[in-house]
Amino acid sequence: MNKRKSEAGEKLYQQALRIREGTARGLWLPKIWTLALRGDPDAMVDLADWFAGDAHHLGSVADGFSAAGLYRRAYCNGNARGAHNLAMTYFNRNDLQRYRHWLRKAGRAGDEPSRCQATRFETRLPHEAAGKIRRRRPEQKRDKFA
Repeated sequence: MNKRKSEAGEKLYQQALRIREGTARGLWLPKIWTLALRGDPDAMVDLADWFAGDAHHLGSVADGFSAAGLYRRAYCNGNARGAHNLAMTYFNRNDLQRYRHWLRKAGRAGDEPSRCQATRFETRLPHEAAGKIRRRRPEQKRDKFA
């Protein structure tokens, strides 16, 4: 169900990424908006990441142009990264029920690390954002293999 990008759409997406990384000149946000409106799942995830920022402006999954709505639309278009990012955003907001829900969806969509995380469900993770909500744990050997 993943929408295939046209050659022009892929070229525009790559150009937007180069602009965002600082290796090209221009404005990346209008290009990403254009691609997201055309239904490009990768652009939707990038735009949602920009909207979500520090997870305070997530919005509703029902709102198609909030961060949560864009993640959901990207997932519905076959992008497992959208479901995984939405799950991690819910984790960082300390909403473990929705975290597990979207982690399972990402695993079913083919994201292997999400599937592994969902099967061994941990309430503490080794990344910095988990420390902000007091759910950080020390790094372990198994983290290097994921």
